[in-house]
Amino acid sequence: MIWRYPTSSAALPVTDPTAWIEVSRLWLRAAETAVYSAVTINARLQQIGLALITGGGLPHAELWRMTSEKPVAAMEALMAAWRANAGLATDPRSLVRSGKAGLHPYTRKTRSNARRLSR
Repeated sequence: MIWRYPTSSAALPVTDPTAWIEVSRLWLRAAETAVYSAVTINARLQQIGLALITGGGLPHAELWRMTSEKPVAAMEALMAAWRANAGLATDPRSLVRSGKAGLHPYTRKTRSNARRLSR
């Protein structure tokens, strides 16, 4: 099957520049979340590595936090995305709004973790 550009109304219209601006903002928010995640992973690995090298105790509170916060964040993201698009609309603006709402809990958590661990 040959891939073709979408011709349906679900594609973002090129004539509407505000739609592309919203998609760009969503992409930047996702990139920001990825950077915060990288900072958090780096700090946590440093803590674990230092504990293993020095023979000290593992940071059990941080280990517990890093495993227990993921299901909670996933449910928060799912519920936020559902509330933003409860009618399951497929127009581009609803999809972007749902994506932004679903990404917000992850961004909030990764930002707070990066700030807390980088002190």
